[in-house]
Amino acid sequence: FGRTVPDVQLRIDYLNNGKLTIKNVHIKQSRSYQFVTLFFFLSLFVIFDLLIILFLEVLEGRGLQIYKKYKCLFFIIGTTFILSAPVFNKYIISGYDLSYHLMRISHVAKELSYGQFPVRIYRDALDGYGYLSPIFYCDTFLYIPAVLYSMFFPLRTAYNIYVFLVNLATVMVAFFSCRAICRDNRISAISTIMYSMCEWRVGRVVRGASVGGYTAFIFFPLIVAGIHNIYTKEKPEKKDGLCLAAGMAGLASCHTLSLEITVIFLFIFAIIDWKKTFTKKILSSLCLSAFETLLFSVYYIVPFVESYIKLPLKVKMGESYIQDRGMEVVQFIQLFYTGESIRGGAGNISLAFGAGMITAGFLVLYSMFISCKDEERESRHSLTVIFVMTVISAFMASRYFPLDIVYDNVPKFFLPVYYLFSSIQFPVRYMSITVSILLVGICVGLKYLKDNKRDSYRIFVWLLCIGSITAYSIYLGYINNNTYVDGVTASDINLDQDIMGGEFLPGFYSWKITKDTDIIAEKGVEISNIQREKGDMLFDITGRTNETAKVVLPIFNYGNYHAAGADNMAFPIGTDEEFRLTVTIPAGYSGRVRVYYREPFYWRICEIISLLSVITAVLFGIKEKNRNNLNKTEKSRTS
Repeated sequence: FGRTVPDVQLRIDYLNNGKLTIKNVHIKQSRSYQFVTLFFFLSLFVIFDLLIILFLEVLEGRGLQIYKKYKCLFFIIGTTFILSAPVFNKYIISGYDLSYHLMRISHVAKELSYGQFPVRIYRDALDGYGYLSPIFYCDTFLYIPAVLYSMFFPLRTAYNIYVFLVNLATVMVAFFSCRAICRDNRISAISTIMYSMCEWRVGRVVRGASVGGYTAFIFFPLIVAGIHNIYTKEKPEKKDGLCLAAGMAGLASCHTLSLEITVIFLFIFAIIDWKKTFTKKILSSLCLSAFETLLFSVYYIVPFVESYIKLPLKVKMGESYIQDRGMEVVQFIQLFYTGESIRGGAGNISLAFGAGMITAGFLVLYSMFISCKDEERESRHSLTVIFVMTVISAFMASRYFPLDIVYDNVPKFFLPVYYLFSSIQFPVRYMSITVSILLVGICVGLKYLKDNKRDSYRIFVWLLCIGSITAYSIYLGYINNNTYVDGVTASDINLDQDIMGGEFLPGFYSWKITKDTDIIAEKGVEISNIQREKGDMLFDITGRTNETAKVVLPIFNYGNYHAAGADNMAFPIGTDEEFRLTVTIPAGYSGRVRVYYREPFYWRICEIISLLSVITAVLFGIKEKNRNNLNKTEKSRTS
């Protein structure tokens, strides 16, 4: 927990105004930290007691009954611990985006301590100029490590706990989503292992530290399970559409690019399977799911759309040439860890399709070809669509998808469509869809073989198990050949370097702008007693009382800023040519001025709508589960 620290550094951000004197520094243990330590040891004791109880039950000969009753729970916990091996130490594995996401966690924690909830802006970032990242890159799930960091967990520990929780959620959601598809625990377990240990996912966790990207893997199984059940059931159930909506809303809350990619492929899938898509039962289910997604995500969508339209910020909506960033053929067939990427891809992140996913592809192809009977028509149709979608997504993830040729020859009116495909920046991101489609392919393929070709089923199960071993070997290769960061704190993060492309900042942004932290006032106006208090800026203004005065503040005007004087008298707000906030002080006013950020009231209404929608969905899920348990009980009594 970082209690023993070999070196302590004190950082003070000085605004170059007035006099600063440090007389002494006191370091004492916080009471909150004592509660955290107590909770940690109580948790250890509870786990230890549970292990003792389990051991005693086994000695009494009840081990088999316990295994049958809790085997799913044992599988989920065991797989999570295997996946989370790197987090059980005092280090963080250094990924390419690590510093940027640690910055987000530290600023979310700071804004929560200021009372801003939900967090819409990092007001202290960029030397007080502010950073509007939360509006465009949703921070909802980062509240977990942020709260831990606020409770005096070291930043590295808070991040590692978050990685563990993401792995746990990924395994759990993938398992139950697969079980909703195939109704078989063993097939669901195999599918979950292949999905959670696939090279593309673990590479994003370890090498890329792409927090939004690997968090999105929690929700892909919900989407593919919802789509599969909507298209294959005679009468789609409400819970299937709700499953799809929950997955889409989850993507919106963690990684907008993954949401965009998913929408593209849902559209492609709907066109490929158009005969089913445009039937009344499926079209109505899809429309209902879209409406539910909107309700779940309106708290994020409304601020995003409004800010994107109103503000002159750099939000990447497409790039010119990205084809060379796709995967090579040799990377698709790579079976073992070989070090850095050959070429292309996301920088030099090691990329591999892996033996497990290659086997899954052959499983889908084999099952598709042997399902030739009339009564197997539905399975053959599902496997064919899965195979076609896999090929399309893999082709789009490769460097052979002709994006550059399209860009050079496409008519101008078609460019928005091109930019929609190229906005993902790296074609390899389409691999997330490939892996998710193959998750369904494993479930459907193994279920078909188990019901019809038992020998082939056993062969593919063994091949997939071998594939999972090679996948884990690549995972360990990522870990053992990576660098580690120890003792990282919020003061170690350089935001200017982390915002490599100036995302969500004014288009003309330069780091030199934010180094000018002085308040600029007109002649005859004096500014004194400048303070930053919980994200707000306060200062005294005197002089020149016979006419209005304009003051330029070292704050980017992202909107929703307000200025007030004594007795909450509101002052007009404006923007100068460098996107800085200006305050017009009325004639005759001398005194204290407070500049603060407040989100609009209709954003609050959107947040309430999303919260009530989530609560309603949870209550509906509980009701459905109780009803299913009641039906099972009645069936067991009648039998």
